[in-house]
Amino acid sequence: MTIALHRAMMAPMNHDAWRRDEERLSIALDDVELLRRHLDGHPWAFTALVRRYHRQLWWAIHSSCVPADHHMDVLQEGLLRIHRFARKFRGLTAESTSTVGTWMVAIMRNACHTFLRTQTRHAPNLPLEDSILRVEHRSGATPRATMHLAADSDNALERAVIRMDVHRALKQMSPELRDVLINTSLKGMSVDEYARREGIPVGTVKSRRSRAKKQLERLLNPQEYSVASAG
Repeated sequence: MTIALHRAMMAPMNHDAWRRDEERLSIALDDVELLRRHLDGHPWAFTALVRRYHRQLWWAIHSSCVPADHHMDVLQEGLLRIHRFARKFRGLTAESTSTVGTWMVAIMRNACHTFLRTQTRHAPNLPLEDSILRVEHRSGATPRATMHLAADSDNALERAVIRMDVHRALKQMSPELRDVLINTSLKGMSVDEYARREGIPVGTVKSRRSRAKKQLERLLNPQEYSVASAG
């Protein structure tokens, strides 16, 4: 792990050790200039960017279906990608509709999406609906103290954001797919029961539910920018 990345991840605990001039610049400079300073070899600049957007980055993970015990792993992977692909941000060399903050959050969501795809391949016994239920009924366990999100008001806001993301994604689905997903995955209705209620074959229900789960996963983890051409 590079020194810059290590300092960024430890920033909430060691910011008093920053030199005075670095702290001043980290506040005064805009996002693009901080990214340029990072690429020029100034570790404090990357630290400043992560500190500036750490809540948005953390929420991107929490609003995905990544299990809580893997949040820190995904956070580290996302920060590594941001650090590694900083030079690919288009706003460094030309006008871009994407801001640095949006670009960083998009890469973090991409890291979540990659993790979920890996889990789907290696753990077929953990269907997507289990993750949906974890998102919908999460008890609000306190995030890691290093992210400074322990306050009750922050936890309440975080849970609201998670619910909003799930509900917004469900509303974007076709009524046919949304109905089968809600009833068979969230309300506990069996495939056979749903098929009898709707008067359709069991195979049709299974096909719709499979399509619905895949669509919901895409909606919850949108790849707004590919990492290879992010910016």
